[in-house]
Amino acid sequence: MQSKITVIFCHIFFITGLFASTNLFQAKQDGKLCYINNKGKIVIKTQYSDGSDFSEGLAKVVIGWGTGYIDTSGKLVIEPQTDMFTGWNGSDFKEGLALIYTRQNLHGFIDKTGKIVIHPEYGSAADFSEGLAQVTSNGKKGFINATGNIVILPRFDDAGHFSEGLAKADTDDRSGFIDASGKWVIEPSFDDARDFSESLAAVKTDLGWGYINHKGEFTIDPQFLSAYEFHEGKALIAVDSKFGYIDRSGRIIIEQQFDLARDFSEGLAAVKINDKYGYIDATGKIVISLKFDFTIQYDNGLARVDLNGKYGYIDKTGKFIWGPK
Repeated sequence: MQSKITVIFCHIFFITGLFASTNLFQAKQDGKLCYINNKGKIVIKTQYSDGSDFSEGLAKVVIGWGTGYIDTSGKLVIEPQTDMFTGWNGSDFKEGLALIYTRQNLHGFIDKTGKIVIHPEYGSAADFSEGLAQVTSNGKKGFINATGNIVILPRFDDAGHFSEGLAKADTDDRSGFIDASGKWVIEPSFDDARDFSESLAAVKTDLGWGYINHKGEFTIDPQFLSAYEFHEGKALIAVDSKFGYIDRSGRIIIEQQFDLARDFSEGLAAVKINDKYGYIDATGKIVISLKFDFTIQYDNGLARVDLNGKYGYIDKTGKFIWGPK
């Protein structure tokens, strides 16, 4: 059950992680991609069939196999590169760079002009965070800086993102934390770990998941079936296959009662009971009824929801301002 819960949550985390904070939201009108503001008004119409939300002023649009980018006026500012040998596909911009991958599945980075600044040569890579990006070379994880120089040699079995100056790293099936020089700050002694957030990191031992501080000291003893990052002073945890929330002292503040749940964002969190999603407030009270088939966390006052095979956006009262369509 542990692995099932972890896989489900990580998948959702990946999906919600795509929605960067912005005042524009992607939607569809007559089968074409458009962007609305948080009042539901269309502010950008496009000719494209698919794309992403805006991140750092640019949004990805899909053109055939390739990826292009538009600015907030809707102008195509980075042309798609679709050549069989030199073409690439891209992701959202983070810290001024966007991860790209070629048809040969090699990864590199472009800048906001579309120029390749880090040549695609890595088997895999992740977005930049705190000036460093994780890359894979010869099956091992290391880190490069924004100029493409390797600053932490690829020697780890796995690695996370840098957060609060530290990154999770794995070696010999044990997890610990390194600093930006690659030095072990918290020795690899845990079964698993997650990134630091609000000065705490969830780590797993044979007793379950708990939380440590930057010194590697336990502040919340291992006891949970699963545990995740802190957001707005609360962390999602699982006990007996049900989800609830704790505060920074480890006290359960919202009882474990949900089949699935998400992080708090803008004072609300999506929860699931009996295959339907709704939203709770910081006290655990259901403030938007459990009626949706799928939900995304709130961003700039709106949340995307799916209902009866269609999607739309709701405000923080649960009112649709766009869709469902």
